[in-house]
Amino acid sequence: MEDQPAGLLAGNSLTAEQQANYQSLRDQLTTLLASNTPCPGDGNGDGRVDQTDLDEWAYWADPNQGGGASSWYDFNHDGITDEADKAIIEANPGNGCRI
Repeated sequence: MEDQPAGLLAGNSLTAEQQANYQSLRDQLTTLLASNTPCPGDGNGDGRVDQTDLDEWAYWADPNQGGGASSWYDFNHDGITDEADKAIIEANPGNGCRI
């Protein structure tokens, strides 16, 4: 079997205008993604590390509520929302991150 391109435009090509629009959107996305500032301990994405993050971490870490599995608060990405993730919140109190 012949190798096929995996893209949505497999076998097609863009017009010059479409290519220019595509490149413009790609450039804008690259700029937007580059502006993202890491915010360790901010599980709810509000740009602050505060008591809300601790409260929500507690919910997701509790096996009887959130289940303790991976969540927005699984900062070390080990598949478990646990004390190691809480430590990341506690290491960054008051951290205000640009969002």
